[in-house]
Amino acid sequence: MKNDYLYDNYRLVEFYDDMYNYDDDFELWKEYIKSGMQVLEMACGSGRLTRIIVENIAGVTVDALDYSKEMLELLDRKKSFFAMKQESKINLIEADMREYKTEKRYDVIIIPSNSLNHIEENEDMENLLNNLYSMLKPNGYLLFDILNPIFSFLVHDENEWHDGNVYYKESCKKYFYSDEKSKYDYSTQINSVKYRYFYCNKQGDKDAESPEYNMDIKVRLYFPKEMDYYVTKSDFTSVKKYDWYDRRPYIGKTSEQIYVLQK
Repeated sequence: MKNDYLYDNYRLVEFYDDMYNYDDDFELWKEYIKSGMQVLEMACGSGRLTRIIVENIAGVTVDALDYSKEMLELLDRKKSFFAMKQESKINLIEADMREYKTEKRYDVIIIPSNSLNHIEENEDMENLLNNLYSMLKPNGYLLFDILNPIFSFLVHDENEWHDGNVYYKESCKKYFYSDEKSKYDYSTQINSVKYRYFYCNKQGDKDAESPEYNMDIKVRLYFPKEMDYYVTKSDFTSVKKYDWYDRRPYIGKTSEQIYVLQK
């Protein structure tokens, strides 16, 4: 196993919560999470999904794992403000998902937000699925989403910024702008992405005093039959594969591949 690549640049948390505050995946995950369950959420980030789980399901314990110390510190600061259901709990775990092992057994393991796309090596993906299988209780579920490669996403000019948007940062009542540029390596199936951020006005014009923030990440893309192959190589039983969080059957028409696997 190589240890020199795993999303080490997820250290910039200043803009994270204001950009990633969606909840359209929760209803699908909730179908498999019941009161009293032990849940492992891998790559929890700053707790977008963690918060929704503990605020909507009573008596659930979420072990929230992430590689980024900065993300976990942000989650730790926020969690006292969560309106948690009775007896729900959050435990924070700083770890590399490829290496994490425990004697604890979970009812459900979730890997949301396309976080498996940060697994670059074939061997690491195989080993991770086998390790997750061992950490589940009998009949337990592994739930995850992973990007469905869309070619229009891969053909951007590597020198051009694209997908720019203006966001509002509630904590400081300011607007900021984010865009990205990317370079896809067809031999490795890795998309190298540089994100750019700066404070701006409502129209996206940069504030004269604002520095420019940058974050570089890499995203390994797994084509549908390729990901199916990793699943069949594991001991999991494939229960469902969805095209989107509304449970439409998988036909490859969206940006997502969503898997429900069972031990």
